Amino acid sequence: MKTAAAWITLVALAAGAPLASAQVAAVAREIVEQGVEQIFKSAGREAVEELGKTGGRVAVRETLERAAAEGGEGLVRKTTAYGIEQGPIALRAIGRSPAKMVGALDNLAAELRPAALRAVERDPQALAGLVERYGAQALEAAAKQPGVGTVLGEKLGGEGLAAARSLTTDQAIVVARHADEIAKLPAEQQAGLFARLRSNAAGVTGFLERHPKTLLTAAGVAVILGAKDEILGPGDGADASGHAIGRREGLVPRVWHDVLGLLTKPIGAIATLLVGLAAIWAGLKVWAMWRRRQIQVRVAEARGQVEMERLAMASDAREL
Repeated sequence: MKTAAAWITLVALAAGAPLASAQVAAVAREIVEQGVEQIFKSAGREAVEELGKTGGRVAVRETLERAAAEGGEGLVRKTTAYGIEQGPIALRAIGRSPAKMVGALDNLAAELRPAALRAVERDPQALAGLVERYGAQALEAAAKQPGVGTVLGEKLGGEGLAAARSLTTDQAIVVARHADEIAKLPAEQQAGLFARLRSNAAGVTGFLERHPKTLLTAAGVAVILGAKDEILGPGDGADASGHAIGRREGLVPRVWHDVLGLLTKPIGAIATLLVGLAAIWAGLKVWAMWRRRQIQVRVAEARGQVEMERLAMASDAREL
């Protein structure tokens, strides 16, 4: 009896499943169609023309259907909201990966969203991959450092994105120039370099700007990781009013500049060596002459003393 009841229940559920699925699909289609109408109703003339050039209602519907498949009614409504708020550019960005892109946009400051969407528009493939892995961090870096943030993310991963989010544009550009060299460093040295960037970004980027070959040698890496800030130098900064000010170089930049100059300019190194040897030779010669003079003076003094004693003895003999 119990077995028969169980079979009846299973049959009822199986029969009801298609009906439930159909009801869900009907609701999803309704929400999607509502979203399409809302987007076109709120769009201005230029936005409507832009949507028409990229597939019109069919393309918008496909984007919302993809959102429904990945996140249901809630994701459709959020995608619709971004389409209304940011326009066609948001729909193009979201269409690649609705759940990931909407999640990243939700966690991004509202004022950064337009710049982030423009970054996705410029390099959709790279940003889609970064958003897949790092979410809002990727969009924030791309928004704050157009072009550079994406490079740092692709080559240096999460640490590169963090640097892009915290550095000034000029500092981020310097780090991006050295991204390949940084990527080749052992993990421990990479971590050390990013720690230095967090504590003294101006000093580190200023040092790399003045000495671009630093990260090519083990000695250079050791210098930039081991030097104290007052030795490394604070780099360039700005005063309270925002005007750029120059700051005195630290000890290490001055010494390292001289060392690199000698290593990269063989002729200058040879000339410097010859001048140094000549100076040493001249110094030794002067010291030898001074030494001889001192000996001569002492000999003369000794002879004078002997003569005086002889005369004294002679005088004493005459008196006797």
